[in-house]
Amino acid sequence: MRAKTVRLSDVGTQDADAWRGLSSDAVEPNPYFDVDFLRTTHRRLRPDVDPWVVLVGDDDRLCGVLPYVQRRSRTGAVVRSTGPPLGSTVVDLQTPLLRRGRHLEASRGILAEVGRGAYGAPVVVIVEQQRLDGPAWDGLVGAVGGSNVLVRHRGERGAVLPAHGSTGSGTNDRPASGRPVAIDATMLGHLSGSRRKSLNRSLSGLARELGPVTWSDRSDDPQAIVDFIALEQRGWKGDVARGGEGVATRPDGARWLVEVTDSLRDADELFVGELRAGDVTLFATIDLRAGDRWFGMRDAYDERFSRFGVGNLGRLSEIRHMEQSGLQFDSSANPQTYPQASALYPGRLPVGKIVYGANAAGRAALRIARTLERARAAVRR
Repeated sequence: MRAKTVRLSDVGTQDADAWRGLSSDAVEPNPYFDVDFLRTTHRRLRPDVDPWVVLVGDDDRLCGVLPYVQRRSRTGAVVRSTGPPLGSTVVDLQTPLLRRGRHLEASRGILAEVGRGAYGAPVVVIVEQQRLDGPAWDGLVGAVGGSNVLVRHRGERGAVLPAHGSTGSGTNDRPASGRPVAIDATMLGHLSGSRRKSLNRSLSGLARELGPVTWSDRSDDPQAIVDFIALEQRGWKGDVARGGEGVATRPDGARWLVEVTDSLRDADELFVGELRAGDVTLFATIDLRAGDRWFGMRDAYDERFSRFGVGNLGRLSEIRHMEQSGLQFDSSANPQTYPQASALYPGRLPVGKIVYGANAAGRAALRIARTLERARAAVRR
């Protein structure tokens, strides 16, 4: 299997076409590592960053892609990471693209290539957020061996998974615009009794104060993105002083979101949902599709009504949409950052921060790190 490493800006037309083909046939889809998404993101949000990209494949097709940024650790190791500023921290989902049926070979090719060019220094690869099950995980662990993998910050990301006996293939069906929200036992069965009562009280309170609560599909309306940006900007996400990273807080962020969602809409890979009460938008979400599943991208809520838990009600309405349509949905939310939001979902995906030893020196450094972690754990006990 052939491999090469190039800058994102130097990916040519032929390689970009092959990359798009791999995105649609990856054993585990990742829309955030699609070539067009990454190009647009770095052009608009971080034009000062030009990530490296490992491309591996046969003569006739691409089988694996891993973008990364590089830094030196305090110990002198070369760290090649999928973390910030790669993708300008748009989302916590960094699974490499591996071709279906070739994921083990592609993993070996990627890790061999990414371990080169360090002139004897240890090389470690950090995937900041990756599933700890499934074929991509199996391929990467199989390529380096379990002893050369260190897992940190384990957690469970929220998801909607296929029902037992379902193919989970996904469709493009969406609920009719303005469908009433039914917060009932079926929708909330995975939550505690007290949580169900609280959410039902919130829904009743909203209806009394503002009017009927509805869930609307605005995927085909470009104005929905403009409205989303305005909603996000009115809350904490629009306030840099409060740690907000809303799109409008970045110089070209609003243009980036419009450009990305226009492209997704044209490809029928965009979902924009809104929770409304009367004529007030309480919550809005933007999701995108890759392969046979949907992924959370951004959401925002009206903080004036935060006492009603409108963020939770909006996410539960989104969950219901995905369940009713028979879709797989990955929230893409880091459970370390958003533990309460992750707990709302009926399904769970085990995830963590993964460190791989990519060359002999890197694997030796990783073994030392594992030994030190075990020793610290023993002392804490």
